Amino acid sequence: LAVYNSPVDDNVIAAFTSVLGKSLDRTAQLLKQPTANNISMDINYLDKLVLRKFRINEEKYHLMIICPQHVDERAEVELTTTHIASILI
Repeated sequence: LAVYNSPVDDNVIAAFTSVLGKSLDRTAQLLKQPTANNISMDINYLDKLVLRKFRINEEKYHLMIICPQHVDERAEVELTTTHIASILI
Protein backbone atom coordinates (compact mmCIF):
# COMPACT_ATOMS: atom_id res chain seq x y z
CA LEU A 1 0.00 0.00 0.00
CA ALA A 2 1.35 3.37 -1.02
CA VAL A 3 -0.70 6.43 -0.16
CA TYR A 4 0.02 10.01 -1.16
CA ASN A 5 -1.88 13.10 -0.07
CA SER A 6 -5.07 11.16 0.64
CA PRO A 7 -8.05 12.76 2.35
CA VAL A 8 -8.94 9.28 3.64
CA ASP A 9 -7.17 7.25 6.36
CA ASP A 10 -4.66 4.66 5.05
CA ASN A 11 -6.49 1.75 6.72
CA VAL A 12 -9.75 2.76 5.07
CA ILE A 13 -7.98 2.96 1.68
CA ALA A 14 -6.54 -0.53 2.16
CA ALA A 15 -9.88 -2.05 3.17
CA PHE A 16 -11.83 -0.30 0.43
CA THR A 17 -9.30 -1.34 -2.22
CA SER A 18 -9.71 -4.97 -1.19
CA VAL A 19 -13.51 -4.79 -1.23
CA LEU A 20 -13.66 -2.97 -4.58
CA GLY A 21 -11.08 -5.34 -6.11
CA LYS A 22 -13.25 -8.33 -5.20
CA SER A 23 -16.34 -6.50 -6.47
CA LEU A 24 -14.62 -5.79 -9.78
CA ASP A 25 -13.59 -9.43 -10.18
CA ARG A 26 -17.10 -10.66 -9.37
CA THR A 27 -18.77 -8.12 -11.64
CA ALA A 28 -16.47 -9.06 -14.52
CA GLN A 29 -17.38 -12.70 -13.97
CA LEU A 30 -21.13 -12.06 -13.82
CA LEU A 31 -21.08 -9.86 -16.93
CA LYS A 32 -18.81 -12.33 -18.74
CA GLN A 33 -16.26 -9.55 -19.31
CA PRO A 34 -12.95 -11.09 -18.12
CA THR A 35 -10.94 -8.07 -19.27
CA ALA A 36 -12.92 -5.58 -17.14
CA ASN A 37 -10.30 -3.67 -15.19
CA ASN A 38 -11.84 -0.45 -13.93
CA ILE A 39 -14.48 0.58 -11.45
CA SER A 40 -15.39 4.06 -10.28
CA MET A 41 -17.88 5.56 -7.91
CA ASP A 42 -18.88 8.98 -6.69
CA ILE A 43 -17.86 9.71 -3.13
CA ASN A 44 -19.83 12.94 -2.94
CA TYR A 45 -20.74 15.82 -5.24
CA LEU A 46 -17.10 16.81 -5.69
CA ASP A 47 -14.97 13.65 -5.61
CA LYS A 48 -14.87 10.20 -7.11
CA LEU A 49 -12.92 7.06 -6.40
CA VAL A 50 -11.40 4.98 -9.21
CA LEU A 51 -9.93 1.49 -8.90
CA ARG A 52 -7.83 0.07 -11.74
CA LYS A 53 -6.74 -3.58 -11.86
CA PHE A 54 -3.58 -4.41 -13.76
CA ARG A 55 -1.24 -7.37 -14.04
CA ILE A 56 2.50 -7.73 -13.95
CA ASN A 57 3.80 -11.22 -14.78
CA GLU A 58 0.36 -12.70 -14.05
CA GLU A 59 0.31 -11.09 -10.59
CA LYS A 60 -2.73 -8.89 -9.96
CA TYR A 61 -2.32 -5.33 -8.61
CA HIS A 62 -4.73 -2.51 -7.86
CA LEU A 63 -4.32 1.24 -8.18
CA MET A 64 -6.91 3.36 -6.40
CA ILE A 65 -7.19 7.09 -6.78
CA ILE A 66 -9.44 9.74 -5.34
CA CYS A 67 -9.89 12.76 -7.56
CA PRO A 68 -12.37 15.51 -8.45
CA GLN A 69 -15.37 14.27 -10.42
CA HIS A 70 -14.64 16.55 -13.37
CA VAL A 71 -11.20 14.95 -13.96
CA ASP A 72 -10.86 12.42 -16.79
CA GLU A 73 -8.41 10.14 -15.04
CA ARG A 74 -8.16 7.38 -17.65
CA ALA A 75 -5.01 8.51 -19.46
CA GLU A 76 -3.19 9.34 -16.24
CA VAL A 77 -4.12 5.99 -14.69
CA GLU A 78 -2.87 4.17 -17.80
CA LEU A 79 0.46 6.02 -17.66
CA THR A 80 0.78 5.36 -13.94
CA THR A 81 0.14 1.62 -14.22
CA THR A 82 2.68 1.40 -17.04
CA HIS A 83 5.22 3.29 -14.94
CA ILE A 84 4.60 1.06 -11.90
CA ALA A 85 5.00 -2.04 -14.06
CA SER A 86 8.32 -0.78 -15.45
CA ILE A 87 9.63 -0.29 -11.91
CA LEU A 88 8.48 -3.69 -10.63
CA ILE A 89 9.65 -5.80 -13.56
